[in-house]
Amino acid sequence: MYPDMTPENPIAVICDGHGSHLSCQLLTFCREVGIIILLRPPHTTNISQGEDVVNFGKFKPLFRTAKAHRLLEKLNTGSKTLFLDMGDLMPCTAAAWEAAFSKKENTKAWAAIGVNPFTRCVYWELRRKEEAAQARVKKVEGVNLEVLTFGFKGKEPRNKAGEEEEEEGEGEGEGEGRGRAVLEV
Repeated sequence: MYPDMTPENPIAVICDGHGSHLSCQLLTFCREVGIIILLRPPHTTNISQGEDVVNFGKFKPLFRTAKAHRLLEKLNTGSKTLFLDMGDLMPCTAAAWEAAFSKKENTKAWAAIGVNPFTRCVYWELRRKEEAAQARVKKVEGVNLEVLTFGFKGKEPRNKAGEEEEEEGEGEGEGEGRGRAVLEV
């Protein structure tokens, strides 16, 4: 740990806010040694976790390539095992990890989510995209966008001839009062 880290001189650690990642023991330990835990919202990795946005996107193909090279190396050297085992994990992981989680890539990851340098532009851009997508949805037969559900049975949108199409095996009256949202393209 850091020698000058104390409750009077704490450090901050940013974690995924998923409940399975925290315990009372961990929180007590962190308080005693001077770690302030900042939690990101769970299940928002696509926007709030730079590792998912940048680092793992680079890591995955590098790791796959390293595994393929390692297997070819085993095949070419006449190895008795023609599969990768736990002994191959570290050699395959090391180079991919160093490239994907370098200081340069970590800086890109934090910038991509607006943490360093701090900016709210990332979130405003996301909100703008969501509003634009929502604006492309037409209101049909009284669809409530707040509780929009796709995949229900009901009348299909009109075909090119302007006639309503019914789903097969559906009787009259089913799906009445519920509309279907049509996305303009």
